[in-house]
Amino acid sequence: MTTQLSRAMYHKDFVTALLEKASESTNWSDKQAASLLVLLADVLGDIGENNNAAIRIAAREAFIQLSRRASSTLAGARFLGIPIRRKSAATTRVKFTNGSTDPVTYDQHTAVSVSGKAGYLRTTLALNPGETKDFDVVIGEVVEETFEITEQRDLQTFALTAGEFTIDSYDVWTTDPAGNTFPYTVIDQAFTRAAAGDYVVTDFTDEQGAVSLLFGGRFFGRALDRGHVLHARYITCGGSADNNDAVGLVCSLLDNRQIAGRTVEPITGGSDELPIEYYRQFGPVLHLSRRQLSRPDEWRAFMLAQPGIADCSILSQRDIAPNDPSFQKVIRICALPYHGETLGGVNPNPRSAQWDRLIDKIALYRPLHIIQTWNPTRLMVQAVVEVIVHSWYNGDLREVEDRCRNEITKLFRPRPGILGRTLAIDDISDACKYAKGVRINHIDYVRVLGPETDLTPSSKLEYIALRSLRVTATYSKRGGTNAFI
Repeated sequence: MTTQLSRAMYHKDFVTALLEKASESTNWSDKQAASLLVLLADVLGDIGENNNAAIRIAAREAFIQLSRRASSTLAGARFLGIPIRRKSAATTRVKFTNGSTDPVTYDQHTAVSVSGKAGYLRTTLALNPGETKDFDVVIGEVVEETFEITEQRDLQTFALTAGEFTIDSYDVWTTDPAGNTFPYTVIDQAFTRAAAGDYVVTDFTDEQGAVSLLFGGRFFGRALDRGHVLHARYITCGGSADNNDAVGLVCSLLDNRQIAGRTVEPITGGSDELPIEYYRQFGPVLHLSRRQLSRPDEWRAFMLAQPGIADCSILSQRDIAPNDPSFQKVIRICALPYHGETLGGVNPNPRSAQWDRLIDKIALYRPLHIIQTWNPTRLMVQAVVEVIVHSWYNGDLREVEDRCRNEITKLFRPRPGILGRTLAIDDISDACKYAKGVRINHIDYVRVLGPETDLTPSSKLEYIALRSLRVTATYSKRGGTNAFI
């Protein structure tokens, strides 16, 4: 069967091959449906098909970690059922006041102006005259497209106009000639998980960030009906460019300017598409989790796939309170965002619009633990660096200072692995002396005057951040030529 496994085979192929092999022996000349030979061939065919599928999946998991082209990596991720993450919309909380004399109700997706930026209501807004309440607003623009269904066939695809990973979320429904509406549920799993006739839709993203909607067929999901009109309403956003640390921005409904207010939280949560390296490193882990988070690497892969999360720490009872039975089955999730200090709220168990969205996504993976949210603690440091340049260098010392300042700042930016990470003095000096791993010729040496020693956070819930930075460049008094000393 070695030659048979060299190509994609299915149950019928295995059974046929086994029967042909057995027919060469006079002991198995009977091929009747009730014969023992057919039963054995059927069983071995199932085993062979399962093994064949496992081999192909394992090959894709290995390939995705070795692929060099972005298109190949994303294709492998789609094969494993890993969603390709696009830009995500930023959110904020707004305190709206009804300045009119009538009660008002506005549906989800109603357009909102947030200090001139386009946004929309995340939930239904209902206010009595003079009443004030907090409502979540998403920064982004609502776009709607329609498609005429001219034929009925399985696995139809429809490409949306927006590209470059700008589509955050979408809703899909169809209408028949009589005006009846048929909503479709968005799923991020294979159609084989859906029953025949289920109104479900999924999507796939190519390497340019263009999104196409995919519908089912006779056996899994439901094909679109001929003569119906497909409606796709989706959200486009700018990702991390929409984030804003300011509070108190003026907001109002475009349909009714008397419904106005101000933001009470920073605009946070906007993030860009994941780098290709994520799919190479964490794609197979997320695939093997089977949508059930239990191991630390599965939690980490899931968290780092969420919009705006730069790093995370996962702590269990043995890390929190090993001798306290009340912490059994408790898992503490510490999330560090790319933009902003935290996801909002105050420890313990902080709550905010960002945390609420994250908890909702965790619930889809049916966690076996009690979730405790946590915001990381910043350990502020003042850095003072003196860069000594060879006397023969005739360039501008201000350019040397600017480059070193930028490289040192990168050390403190939120990124995977920064929680609990030790900041070494050598990290700062190497950032000045090396560029992409190559020693810079004109820099003689570097003196780090502050901090004076290596800094190590006391736990995985802390990280070192930059309070201030001063970089000065001076000429060396040691002499020397255009070479390393």
